[in-house]
Amino acid sequence: MSDDVAARRRFEAGLLALAVAVPLFALGGGVFAWIATAVAVGSIVAALRQAERGVPPAARTASLHGAVSADLLLAAVWEGTAQFRRVPALPRAASDVESAVARWREQGWTAAPERAFPPPPPLEKVQIEMRAVAGGGDAEHLRFASEFEPADPEIAEAFLARRDNRSAHVLLWRHRGATPRPTLIAVHGFGMGRLTRDLPWLRLRGLDWIGAHRALGIDVAYVILPFHGPRSDGTPSGRGFFDVHPLFAPAALAQSVWELRRIAGWLRAQGTPAVGVHGLSLGGCAAALFAAFDPALACAVPMCPAVDLAEIFWRQLPPARRREWSDAGLGPAQVAEAWSLAAPLRHRARVAQSGRLVIGAIGDQIATPAGVEALWRHWDEPAIHWLAGAHLAWLGQGALGARIGDHLRATLFAESAPPLSRFRA
Repeated sequence: MSDDVAARRRFEAGLLALAVAVPLFALGGGVFAWIATAVAVGSIVAALRQAERGVPPAARTASLHGAVSADLLLAAVWEGTAQFRRVPALPRAASDVESAVARWREQGWTAAPERAFPPPPPLEKVQIEMRAVAGGGDAEHLRFASEFEPADPEIAEAFLARRDNRSAHVLLWRHRGATPRPTLIAVHGFGMGRLTRDLPWLRLRGLDWIGAHRALGIDVAYVILPFHGPRSDGTPSGRGFFDVHPLFAPAALAQSVWELRRIAGWLRAQGTPAVGVHGLSLGGCAAALFAAFDPALACAVPMCPAVDLAEIFWRQLPPARRREWSDAGLGPAQVAEAWSLAAPLRHRARVAQSGRLVIGAIGDQIATPAGVEALWRHWDEPAIHWLAGAHLAWLGQGALGARIGDHLRATLFAESAPPLSRFRA
C-alpha cells in the first residue's frame, strides 16, 4: 500500500472513530467515548505524519496539518462518492480503448502525440453581453461555438450529444480605452466554472485574478472548461469529464486546448499585445498542454497542476471500483495509455523558458509535489514557487500573490509595443 493510500486509510479510520465518539459523549458514554476519541486522534495524527513525510520538519505547522486534513477529507469524499458513480458498460469501454490505442499507433500519434491536436479554425463569431459577476463587478460574457469534434469514433456521438458542452464560455474583464492591454487567460480547477460563485472563493484562498486585473493593469479572460458550469447540462459541474467513458477525459482536454488556442488568437486579433495563461489544478493541466501549442504565449503558470490525471484518477478509485475496472481490462496501465495523448509530460513546452513558472504546494495530497517536480524537470527546470499548504488550502498567500504578480509584470509587459491604430490591419 502506497504512503498516500495508507495515510488516507488512517485518516478515514480516525473520522470513523470520531463519528462514534460524538454520539457516545452525547449519550453519556463516559470511558467508551474517551477511548473512541483517543483512537480518532491517534489515527488522524498517524495519517498526517504519513501524508507529510516529505515535508521539512520546520514546515509541519498546525496550519499545514489543517490544510493536509482538508485534502485527505476531499480524497475520502471523492472515494466515497465513486462507490455510486459507475462508468456504464466497462468491458465495451475497454474494447473502445484498445481499438483507439491501436489506431493511434497506426497514425503515428503514440510516438508523436502533438499530431492528435490539429490547429483549430480562427475564432470569428463571438456573442458578447455584459454580466455582473459576484466578486468581480461587470465583465463581458463571451459565448461561441466550440466546433470541436473528438477524433475517436468510439465516443464522438456520445460526446457531441452533450449539447451544452458544444458552446464555449469566457468571462472577460477589459480595461476601457484605445490601448489594448496584455491579457492573462485564467483556467479554473475541477468542479468549478460556476460563473457567479468561483471568484469570491478563489479570492478568499489568495488567488485574486481580478485583483491582478486592477493592480497590474492587465485584462483577464476566465475560461470555462468543458463539462463545467454552464456547459454541464444541468448536472454537477465537471460531471462527464471523468465518469462517462475512459476516452472522454482526453477528448475534453483536447477540446480545452482547441478552445484556448482559438481564444488566444481572437484576443490577438483584437489587438492584445501579449497573452499568458494561468491554470489551477485541472486547469493547470490544461494550461501546461496549451503551452505546448502556442509558442507566442508570453507566460505559462500552472499552479498545483494535475499533470498525471490517470494516476490521480486511479488513486481516488475505491478498491472495489479498481477491481471492477481491472477485471474489465482497464487497469492502471490501460487508463494511462488511454489518457497518454493528453498528458502534459508527453509534450514539450513551446513557451520561452523565462515565461515558465511552476507553482506547487508542499503538502498537496491531490496534485502531489512529485507530480509538480516532474513537470518542472520536464520543462527544463524553470522558475518554481512552493506554497506552504495543500491542494485546497494555501498558506503564505501574500507571497503567492507577489510571486505571480512579479512574473506577470516581467513577461506580459516585456515585449509590449505601441498598438497599431484601430483603423489599420
